[in-house]
Amino acid sequence: MRAALLSLALVAAAGGPAAAQLDQWGYWENGVTESWWLSSGDFAKEDAVNAAALWKRIGEPTPADGAGGWAGDYFRGGSTSGTYVRWSPEGGFIIAGVNKCEARVVALTYGKVNVTPTVIHFFPEFSKAAAPHGHAHGARRAADPLAAMRFVPVEWLGERLLINEGEMGSFGDYVAGLGEYNFWLGTPHFFAEDLIGTQFYAKTVPEFVAAAGEGGREAEAEAAPVEAAAAPGEGEQAEAAPPVVPPGYERFLKKPIEATVTAVGGRRVRRKLSFKNESSEVFYGHVSLTDVTIDAGTEHGLKPGMFLLARDAGEVERIRIVRAGKRSSTGYVIRELAEDGSETVTDGDDARRPRPKVAAGWKLTTSPF
Repeated sequence: MRAALLSLALVAAAGGPAAAQLDQWGYWENGVTESWWLSSGDFAKEDAVNAAALWKRIGEPTPADGAGGWAGDYFRGGSTSGTYVRWSPEGGFIIAGVNKCEARVVALTYGKVNVTPTVIHFFPEFSKAAAPHGHAHGARRAADPLAAMRFVPVEWLGERLLINEGEMGSFGDYVAGLGEYNFWLGTPHFFAEDLIGTQFYAKTVPEFVAAAGEGGREAEAEAAPVEAAAAPGEGEQAEAAPPVVPPGYERFLKKPIEATVTAVGGRRVRRKLSFKNESSEVFYGHVSLTDVTIDAGTEHGLKPGMFLLARDAGEVERIRIVRAGKRSSTGYVIRELAEDGSETVTDGDDARRPRPKVAAGWKLTTSPF
């Protein structure tokens, strides 16, 4: 039976408004993703009942959310694990860390909320997490008093984000393709718009709302952010506009490094090219490397090992910096080769066409957006 597979079987008590948020198997019906469960080795029955009831209460509509449309559901994570946040000024907040492979809650924090003109404060009143490595010695409680959390509301690329104040510097690097995020310019897809939520809390829209075509992002866009700076003009492209942040937080936003290819050198072919940082590796199986000289260097923030992108070359091209002088640097353009060794790309109809020649005049940037 399904119940036998659970470490925690919480049968909803008849007439109990809190327990009623759990189904007959003790699963937490959260309304934004598949139902979650909590292990009895980590959480008490009351933990699950209280958390599910609070989650539902926070999500109930109110005449005005008191936060300019920022209250709601947020997510940060990937396909195997992630953290879900639901909050409102009146109802408080709840944060659930979830092992998505098992649909199991591994951490819970909830408490009160205070909204200021520039920052949203979370004041935890309860925090519990699963024991490391699944040990059945009960969950560990966070230190008391629990530290308050400060989140900065940010609008960018059509998304509403909650950035932990301590991560604003990292967010600035993400936007400009600098710091730890520059390494990922060397591989495709990492900076796709729908991956912002893997790095920072992004506001989510329940599937049933999105399917209905109303009450989703379009409606949210009409609500003004919390004392945010003016949005870009109508003639500007949203994807090219800088993030909209509350006054005083502009200092965390950084400009990407811009450069131009001034000379093109020799070309060579390599098999098995890889780059590593402290935690990851980018690997290419079969590539051509074309040497280039560019008109930017250490004076502009460039260092050996950094990546830039060329966007005006017909296709996105990736350039790895090998030597960085004060105002001039050298590196190479990386191109993955087809099975026959040609420099081609595939169009939408699967037809292959040749890439253009690497040329002087290409405009380069560290910005992935």
